[in-house]
Amino acid sequence: MPQESKSTLPLIQPHKELAKYVAEYRNYYWQKSRTDNQQNFNIRKPLKAKPYPNSKEEASDEAEDDKGNNFGRIARAGFLMITHPKLRRKTI
Repeated sequence: MPQESKSTLPLIQPHKELAKYVAEYRNYYWQKSRTDNQQNFNIRKPLKAKPYPNSKEEASDEAEDDKGNNFGRIARAGFLMITHPKLRRKTI
C-alpha cells in the first residue's frame, strides 16, 4: 500500500474586522476601480437603513451597474491581503 504523504498547512488566527469598516472599504474599492475603468461607479444605499432591520427591509448597499454580481465580494478587493500581515504575498 502506498504511503500517504502528510502535508500540513500553517494555521493562522481568524481575522476579525468591523462590518462597517469592511463595507466602507468595499464601496471605496468599487468606486475607485470603476472610475479608473470609466464605468458606472454609483452605489445605491437603502433609504431607511438602521441597525437590526426587519427581515424584509433593505439593509445593504447595492451597485447600480453590476452584471456579474461582483459588488459584495470582499475577496476581490484584496481586503485581507492588506489588513492581515500573514496573508501578504512575499515579493522576490
